Amino acid sequence: MKFHTTSYFKPTREFNADDVIFTFDRMLNPDNAFRKAYPVAFPYFTDMGLDKNIAKIEKLDPYTVRFTLNAINAPLLQDLAMPFASIQSAQYADQLLNAGRAADINTQPIGTGPFVFNSYQKDAVIRYDGNSDYWQPGTVKVRKLVFSITPDAAVRLQKLRQNECQVMSYPRPADIAAIKTNGDIRLPSGGWLQSRLSRLQHDPQTTR
Repeated sequence: MKFHTTSYFKPTREFNADDVIFTFDRMLNPDNAFRKAYPVAFPYFTDMGLDKNIAKIEKLDPYTVRFTLNAINAPLLQDLAMPFASIQSAQYADQLLNAGRAADINTQPIGTGPFVFNSYQKDAVIRYDGNSDYWQPGTVKVRKLVFSITPDAAVRLQKLRQNECQVMSYPRPADIAAIKTNGDIRLPSGGWLQSRLSRLQHDPQTTR
């Protein structure tokens, strides 16, 4: 698994245990250099008590880490699959520290997922590019991914109807009945998918 290559970072190795150790030390250790460079909180991590329950994390070999807990925690693996536990690149962190730019880890992120961060306009839009080097070749079919930050559910729905976006979340309950009568909009049902809407037809190369 490879970390993203961008204009500001080019990895020279694949994802390994060092990245896991760095990621969790940043959340566990208040003296971590990145905590000091840019004040940040990890509410999910602390609200679930992981900051108190994780006694230590050890690197056993290049691709194995061991978590030692203070108490039994049956859903630990489920918890670690949540977004807050996304693994950061230790190599990128070292590059930022050496350049005296530790705070950039929050505004110029590096990941391993299907989309590579491109740019962020505060309170407006986040842009991503499809990751051509993704670990599952051929699965990333969207070339551009755009998150339009739109707090108002009515405005989000209007954008969807006008095909200004292709997926939206959290429609107003009062709009559900009307949405179901629109043949161009798909409303998945069941569980969390109930709150996601998508247009049936759109440009496959760009998704908003």
